[in-house]
Amino acid sequence: MDIGERIKFCRKHRGMTQDRLAEETGIHPVSIRKYETGKMVPKPEQIERIAKALNVTYSAISGDYDVVFPVGRFPEVISLLMMLFHSGIITIEGEKNGEQKIEPSTAKMKVNPSIARFFNVESSNAKIALEQGWLTANDPRIMNFFSEYEAVVSAYEQAVREGKEHPSEEQEQVIQQRKQKMEKTQMLMQLKPLVLPMDFDYDIETDGDYNPEDYGPVFAEMLEEKRKRQRNPEEKNEKSTI
Repeated sequence: MDIGERIKFCRKHRGMTQDRLAEETGIHPVSIRKYETGKMVPKPEQIERIAKALNVTYSAISGDYDVVFPVGRFPEVISLLMMLFHSGIITIEGEKNGEQKIEPSTAKMKVNPSIARFFNVESSNAKIALEQGWLTANDPRIMNFFSEYEAVVSAYEQAVREGKEHPSEEQEQVIQQRKQKMEKTQMLMQLKPLVLPMDFDYDIETDGDYNPEDYGPVFAEMLEEKRKRQRNPEEKNEKSTI
């Protein structure tokens, strides 16, 4: 089903006319008809309004269920976890140090209680409610990254809150700087091979603009380890322990 067919299906299931849907969404009736016939495609904002009026999820209208998230490589796992983190499906908790960063050794992930309450975790001889437990990582790189990333995101969100609806010029500058740092951190972990096995081949010069202070000691250590391996080719087949 395309988006138009989904709108029509949900609308009829709710016993709603096109005119009523237009009234509830504030979208012109002609546009509603064109959406349903496939002559126009609604923008994300319109999809959100239609979904709200029909009391269904955004995905029920957009059909985003078919989106595939490859997780074969470590950066892809990090990318998926970041998406779950930003959508509120998982949270990161742990003891914070003097720099207000979560200590990786204490970091753990919690599933959103609104979701966790529907599930249990079972083994051959035990069962606990998912909302009573948490996730820890077998690979320390995951919590090393999220201890840094949670601090960067928190700093950005704090700047946004302080700026509120009408930030001053100085506040707007801080917001944009912190947003850029957050986005650089995201891209660093997904595009730069610092998180990949040590036999991953890349040109060390591509990291010439890397500033450890921008991303914290964890990334600096990872980069330095990578550079050491490149200076010593005989150790190239070893895997990273970071």
